[in-house]
Amino acid sequence: MDIVKTRLAISSSGQYKGMVDCFAKTIRREGALAVYKGLGPALVGIVPAVGIDMAIYNHLKDEYRARRIQECAQQQGEQNLTHAFLSRKSCDLVYPSVDPCLHTPSSRDT
Repeated sequence: MDIVKTRLAISSSGQYKGMVDCFAKTIRREGALAVYKGLGPALVGIVPAVGIDMAIYNHLKDEYRARRIQECAQQQGEQNLTHAFLSRKSCDLVYPSVDPCLHTPSSRDT
C-alpha cells in the first residue's frame, strides 16, 4: 500500500482517479508484486522500533506485576495482623482470665 500512497502523492493531477484506480493500474502494468515494492526498507525501519517497544512494555509489565504482588503480600500480612489482634481482643472480652495463646490463667488474675 505504500507504493500506491507514494504514487498518488507524486502523480500529476488526473493521472489516477483515486486509490483503487492507482492500485488497479499498478497491478495491471507491473504485476501483483509491484504492490510490495519498498516493503523491505519499511520493515527495516519498523521491526527494530516495534521490537524495542515490546521489550520496554514487557519489562515495565513485569516490574508492575512484581510490585503489585509485593503490595498484595504486604496488605495480606497487615490484614493477618489485624485479624490476630481483633481475635485476641475479642477473646479477652469473652474470657478475661484466660490467656488465649497459652491457655492458662493470665498473670492479671494472680
